[in-house]
Amino acid sequence: MRAWIKGGRMARLSIKARIVSGFGVVLATTVGVAVSGYMLVTQVGTDFAEYQQNRAKTEHVRSVDMAMMQTRFELSRWLQRFDAAALKVARDHLDKSLALIERGSAIGLSADELAVSDRIGKALRAYGAEYANLARIKDEELALQGRDIDQAGDQIAAALSQRRTRAFESGDLDQARMLNGAADAFQAARDQLVPFKATGDAKTLAAAGQSAAAAQGKLQGNADLAAKLTAWRAALERAAVLAGEWSKHLKLSRVARDDSMKASESLLAGATREGLAAEEDFARSVARGTTSFLLKAVGIVILGILISLRLAGSITGPLQRLSGAMAALGSGARSIAVPGTERADEIGAMARTVALFRDGLIESEQRGAEQRRDTDAKVDRARHLEALTRGFEGKVSALIATLTAAAGEMEAAAHSMSQSAAQATSLSAGVAEAASQTSANVGSVSSATDELSASIDEIVRQVAHSSVIAGRADAEAARTEATIRALAAGAQQIGDVIQIITSIAGRTNLLALNATIEAARAGEAGRGFAVVAAEVKDLATRTARATDEIAGQVGSIQAQTVQAVQAIEAIGGTIRDMNAIATGVASAMERQSAATGEIARNVQHAAHSTQVVSGHIDEVQRGADHTGGTADQVLHAARALARQAATLEREIGGFVAEIKAA
Repeated sequence: MRAWIKGGRMARLSIKARIVSGFGVVLATTVGVAVSGYMLVTQVGTDFAEYQQNRAKTEHVRSVDMAMMQTRFELSRWLQRFDAAALKVARDHLDKSLALIERGSAIGLSADELAVSDRIGKALRAYGAEYANLARIKDEELALQGRDIDQAGDQIAAALSQRRTRAFESGDLDQARMLNGAADAFQAARDQLVPFKATGDAKTLAAAGQSAAAAQGKLQGNADLAAKLTAWRAALERAAVLAGEWSKHLKLSRVARDDSMKASESLLAGATREGLAAEEDFARSVARGTTSFLLKAVGIVILGILISLRLAGSITGPLQRLSGAMAALGSGARSIAVPGTERADEIGAMARTVALFRDGLIESEQRGAEQRRDTDAKVDRARHLEALTRGFEGKVSALIATLTAAAGEMEAAAHSMSQSAAQATSLSAGVAEAASQTSANVGSVSSATDELSASIDEIVRQVAHSSVIAGRADAEAARTEATIRALAAGAQQIGDVIQIITSIAGRTNLLALNATIEAARAGEAGRGFAVVAAEVKDLATRTARATDEIAGQVGSIQAQTVQAVQAIEAIGGTIRDMNAIATGVASAMERQSAATGEIARNVQHAAHSTQVVSGHIDEVQRGADHTGGTADQVLHAARALARQAATLEREIGGFVAEIKAA
C-alpha cells in the first residue's frame, strides 16, 4: 500500500474513488475481524461438543464394564451357594449389559468400536446361555441326589439292616453273613459319595458304583433289593453324566467370560485414549484459534489506522499547499510555482486552473503596461482578461463544487466507518460473552471431574479396607475348616470302632447260637449252659442294636460335619472371590482415578485457555473502539475539508470580484 501511494498511483485516482476505496478496505477489514471472531467461537463450540461426545462414550463403556463385573460377581456367588436369588440378580445385570451394548450406535461409537461391542455382546450371550445350562444341570443333580441317591440309599440301607437282623434271629447264619457283607459294601459305596458331594469330583462316583456292584453280587435270593441297587447304580451313572456336562459347560462359560473381559478391556482402553486425545485437541484448537484471531485483529486494526491516516494526508496536504499558493498569488506574488499541477485528480485540475490564472494575471499586468501606449490594445486585453476571468470563475466554481461534493462523500464514508467500528465493537462483545460462557462451562466440567476423582479415591480406600477384612475372614474360615475336618476324622474313627464292636457282637451272637445248638444236643446236662448261651445271645443282640443306634448318630454327625466342611469351603471360596474382585475393583478404580486426574488437569488447562481468549477478545474490542475513534477523526477531517473548500470558494469569489472591479 505504501509503495502504491509513493509510486503515484493514488494521485491518479479521484478523491471520490480514493475515499470509497479506502473506506471499502477499512469496512472489509472490520468484517474480517467479525468473521474471524465468529469462526473462532464456532470452532471452540464444535471442539467442545466433540469433547463432550467422547466423554459420554467413555462413560458408556465404563458402565458396560461395571455391569459385566457385577454379573460375574453374582454368578460367582451362585457357584458357591447355588442361590436362585443370586442367579436372578446376575441375569438382570447381564440384561443391563446387553441393553447398554445395544445403545452403542446412539452414543456415537465408531465402526471398529461397534465391532468390538458386538463381540462383547456375543460373548455375554454365550456366557448367559452356559450358565443357564449349568443351572439346569444343578437342578437335575440336586433332585437326583435328594431323591434317587440319598433317599433311595437310606431305604436300601434300612432294608439290608432289617433283613440281616431277621436272618440272625431266624438262625440263617449264611444269609446273615451275606446280608452283612452286602450292607458293608453298600455303606462303603455311600461313604465314597461324600467327597463327590463336597467337591463334585466324578472319579468317586466310579468307585461308589463298583462298591454298589459288589453289594449287589451278594444279594442272592433278594431280587427286590437287587433291583433297587440297580436303580441306585443307574442314578450314580446319571450323576456322572451330569458331572461331565457340568465340567464342559463350566469351561465354556469361562471361555466366554474371558472373551468378554478381553474385549471390554480393549474397548475401555481405546475409549480412554480417544477421550484424552479429544481433550488435548480441544486445548490445542483453543490456543491456535486464539493466536490466529489476535494476529488477524491486530493486523486489521493497524491496516485501518494506516489507511485512514494516509487517506486524510493525501487530501488535506495538497489542498493546504494549493491554498497557500493562492494566498501568495492574491498578495501580489507572481513568480511562485503552483503545486499539484501534475496530479490527475480534482486537486490537480484546480492547481492547473490556478496556474492558468497566474499566467493570465502576469500577462494581464504586462498588457496593462502596454495599455498606456495603445488604447486599442488595452481594450483588447481588457476583453481578453474578462474572458479569462469568466473562464476561471466557471472552472473554479466547478472544481469547488466537485471538491465540496467529495468532502460530503468523505464525511458520509467516515460516518459509515464509525458505524462499522461500532458494529465490530458489538460483535467483539458477543464473542467475549460466548468465550466467557465457554470458560464457565469448562469450569463446571473441571469441578465435576474433581468431585468424581474424590469419589473414586474414597471407593479405592473402602475396597482396600474390605480386602483386608476379607483376608481375615478367609484365615478364620481356614482355621474353622481344619477344626471341623479334625472332628470329622474323629467321628470316622468312632465309626471304625463301632464297626469293630458290631462285628464282635455278630460273632458273639453266632457263638451263642452255636452254644445253644450244642447245649440242645447235650440234653439235660447242657440246660444250664443253654440258659447262659441265651443270655449271651440276648446281650449280643442288644449290643448290636445299641451299636446300630450309635452308628446312626455317628453317621448323622459325619453328614453334618461334611455339610459344615462344604459350607466353610464355600464361605472361604466366596471370601477369596470377594478378595480377588475387590483387588480388581481397586486396580480399576486406581486406573480410573489416574485417568480422571488427567482429565481434570486438561480441563483446567482448557479453562485457562478460554479465559485467555476472553482477555484477548477484550483487547480486540478496545482496538475496535480505537478504530471508531479514528473514524471520528476522519469525519472531523472531512468536515474541516468542507470548511476549507467553502473558504477557498469565498476567497476565489472575492478575488474574481476584485479582478472584475479592477
